[in-house]
Amino acid sequence: MSIQLLRLYYNLNVIKRFSYFLKNFLDNFAIIHYYIHMKTITINVSEPIYSDFKKYAKDADRTTSEIIREAMADYHAKKIKPRKNILEIKTVSLGKIKTGLDMAEIAEEMHN
Repeated sequence: MSIQLLRLYYNLNVIKRFSYFLKNFLDNFAIIHYYIHMKTITINVSEPIYSDFKKYAKDADRTTSEIIREAMADYHAKKIKPRKNILEIKTVSLGKIKTGLDMAEIAEEMHN
């Protein structure tokens, strides 16, 4: 096996270990963030609707609270703070395009 292949194999293993570490770190951070920023509330809901949520949660192997939080987040995203479609955003003119510049001129333009 050549030295280049060994280096590649080593680098891939380092990247794999780092991505595993990063995923675990982000998962734990999300859990911590989730519990720190949760607000306990009391709501009144009709029995048939709550029963439907409980059944759905049981079938999905999740908690009813989790399903209701997800439903509230969906409602928030769609009705309260909807995101604009990228096609609806108006374009802005930032000036005219410079042409005929070489790499040194571009680098100088970016530096200034």
